[in-house]
Amino acid sequence: MSNLTVAVIQSDITWENKEKNYQHFAEQIKAVDDSVDLIVLPEMFNVGFSANIKAALTEKEEIIKWMQTLSKQKKAAIIGSVMTLNDSNQPVNRLYFVNEDGEIHYYDKRHLFVLSDEAKCLTAGNERVIVKYKDFRILLSICFDLRFPVFNCNQKDYDLLVNIASWPASRADHWRTLAKARAIENQSYVVTCNRIGKDGNNLEYSGDSLCIHFDGDIKQDIPKNTPGILLHTFEKAPLDEYRQKFRVLDSQDKFELTMKHCEAH
Repeated sequence: MSNLTVAVIQSDITWENKEKNYQHFAEQIKAVDDSVDLIVLPEMFNVGFSANIKAALTEKEEIIKWMQTLSKQKKAAIIGSVMTLNDSNQPVNRLYFVNEDGEIHYYDKRHLFVLSDEAKCLTAGNERVIVKYKDFRILLSICFDLRFPVFNCNQKDYDLLVNIASWPASRADHWRTLAKARAIENQSYVVTCNRIGKDGNNLEYSGDSLCIHFDGDIKQDIPKNTPGILLHTFEKAPLDEYRQKFRVLDSQDKFELTMKHCEAH
């Protein structure tokens, strides 16, 4: 069974300044150990969690080229989200998963944050996306998605849940509690990547990026309000063994998730 070494980059983000953020995160990525398989960046890492379409909207070619170049250099996959347009020319919060072979996957944020302008100006995604990489099946999610257990319900279809976020410090306890719950109830590894600092809306973020095992044990984290790169290796064999011994997923409720259109709030 293969292992998966993940690097989580916890960092501040310069508000609505793509050039500066691209430069900063490129430096962070280049500093990552060469043993890493997957590099995880925060939500909307190139501008911050901004609903300013004029400032935040990103050309697909721009972000894909940037991620592919760095992924090829590091020989590792990279995850990060930006605001871009979907095939219907509607703005979405899109998470890109780009690997070292240039392969591209993407997930459009399903649950738009109702307390911000995101839910008013962006379009919700209509697909749950799982990517297979290095023998791990990875469920992609963004920030507010973490609150919805049905969306994250493991129908024996994923091994690792990755959530990238701009999660406010005022609800940091919710963040840690929900991440642990998603790991326990789904018998899955969980990686969360949250930003730090203060954004242009005067919201503060404390980070609390985490690597959690299938039993809810937080194996590693980054201290609050501290920039850094968190490294952790996830092993496939212990996960499979745990699921065989404690067969919770065999009793999982069977249901069909219907991705209906989300009304604006």
